[in-house]
Amino acid sequence: VLAQPIPDKALRGTFHKTLREAFSSKLVSAHKENEGGEPSIEVAWVKAGTATRDKKHKGAKGELERPDLSTLPPYIHFTLLKANKESHDALSTLSRYFNLTSTRDLGMAGTKDKRAVTVQRVSLKRSGRMQTADDVWRAARTGGGGGGGRGGRGGRGGRGGRGGGWGGGGGFIDRNIRIGDVGYGDRALELGQLAGNKFVVTLRDVKTPSIATLHASMSAIRAHGFVNYYGMQRFGTAPVPTHAVGLALLRGEWALAAELILSARDGEHDDMLYARHLWREGKVGEAARAMPRRAVAERCLLESYQRNGVSNHLGAISTIPKNLRLMYVHAWQSYVWNRVVSERVKLFGAKHPVEGDLVYADGEGAEDEPVAVDEDGVVAPEAADGEAPSEEAAVEVEPSGTTAAAASNPQLAHFIATSKVRKVRALTADDIASGAFTIYDVVLPMPGFAVSYPAGELGDVYKRVIREDGIDPDDMWRKQKEYSLGGAYRKIVHLPKDVTYRLLVSTSPNEDLAQSDEDALLGRAKPAAREYREEDGPLAEGESLAMQVELTLGSSTYATMALREVLKSRTSAANQKSLTQQMEARLEQQGQAQERAQAEAEEVKDVEMA
Repeated sequence: VLAQPIPDKALRGTFHKTLREAFSSKLVSAHKENEGGEPSIEVAWVKAGTATRDKKHKGAKGELERPDLSTLPPYIHFTLLKANKESHDALSTLSRYFNLTSTRDLGMAGTKDKRAVTVQRVSLKRSGRMQTADDVWRAARTGGGGGGGRGGRGGRGGRGGRGGGWGGGGGFIDRNIRIGDVGYGDRALELGQLAGNKFVVTLRDVKTPSIATLHASMSAIRAHGFVNYYGMQRFGTAPVPTHAVGLALLRGEWALAAELILSARDGEHDDMLYARHLWREGKVGEAARAMPRRAVAERCLLESYQRNGVSNHLGAISTIPKNLRLMYVHAWQSYVWNRVVSERVKLFGAKHPVEGDLVYADGEGAEDEPVAVDEDGVVAPEAADGEAPSEEAAVEVEPSGTTAAAASNPQLAHFIATSKVRKVRALTADDIASGAFTIYDVVLPMPGFAVSYPAGELGDVYKRVIREDGIDPDDMWRKQKEYSLGGAYRKIVHLPKDVTYRLLVSTSPNEDLAQSDEDALLGRAKPAAREYREEDGPLAEGESLAMQVELTLGSSTYATMALREVLKSRTSAANQKSLTQQMEARLEQQGQAQERAQAEAEEVKDVEMA
């Protein structure tokens, strides 16, 4: 990294000294002039085995001494930047580079969107070759496994090779992953610890009846929030939605679940399409080898079928990482929740609570999320852990799982009694009259044996929707314990924080309109996007309106749902694909028009010259 120009020599000397002391000589600094000839300082990580000026951190041969491992905290923490990559795929890539036997040693507080540049903290349990922060840096720089061996299953030197990625350099894992800010921590990061996410979203080719409509929509989002639907990311954009796989798993239809996972998707890369083609041709071994590593679930299935035969569907499904398997069933829960909250809004609106609405019995606290039975038989949160319930004078609603099924199943009864799902209670007429509760307090359950369904019409809606999918709403217990869903509660309306926005003029669908965190850290200039001003009149040919929105949302809340309210547009995969095709067609027409205009101008020039 090249620092800003430092003309003062004494100040540069202080910079060198402070850097050595602050980073225990793990960084090396050197005088360097920038492109303009101004004196500056270049900072880089010390290479393994390289001597530094700081004697007290060197061994007898002048190499950096390895710290006493017994004095280090049990976990290494670092910041992960990923682009256009699923969270579980990023963890799989990291596990290969760090030569881990399982992704279980890696932890994060929440999953991030694939189609975005995202930044988050990750924890790594110190073990094997990854014992120190330096080990992590060395693996990132040299391509996995400490630079030797098979690169942690990544192939000779690791996937991407030495210094591979966005131009090479320290911290790059592969083309779409980078790590930084490596340190130590006393605890692992776990799903459920996430407080929220800050978003910067740029919308291109925005169509609106009037600019005033956009301003009004943003004001409404700030003041009233939006219905807290699960976004399309939860269900996927492929013809086979994620929740369909989850339903097959809950119904014990293992062959169908595997078939759905291995089904072809529109718009996939050629390597995926080729591997799926081999599978359909019955060439299991070839398909397993051809399936790219980023396709975690598909590759697990194919490798299991290759080892154990193509009839052991349950065994093949079980080789998929647990969090990924639970993602499928949680998607089904989310699907049911979305349908029911739509009915709640149709019946009672989304501005005020009504009698019978459910609220947390212990007041405010962390948002609840789906829970499932873990391998030890304890009801454990898989996405966000609610707070422990406190005593409440109001009468709490008993979990719907307290039925004859629980009475005849002592294990189920125990799980219900010890569930970590927060307690809820129904609002009374007095509660409504008191004005002590708002729409932001109202929750609805996701299906499970440890939750309570609302009474009345909404309760009937739950039962109808769940039964339509062939599931008994009063029996969410499964022989495969990990598919025994405890359930969770989710607030029906979310009020975002720190909402700002600006309107921009875009001249190309591929131009940068926002500065990523990586760009800022590397000192790259902010994109020179022109602000849109109504007084400038209509946009010129080849220009389009863009909108950049910044907002902070709670955990498991989807920015796409907020933006849907702003633009009043559908977020289905089909609609988004249609919008993209329309934009591409318009751009192609503009390009053809420009080519014709240029050709006509050249013809006129030729005539004049003649």
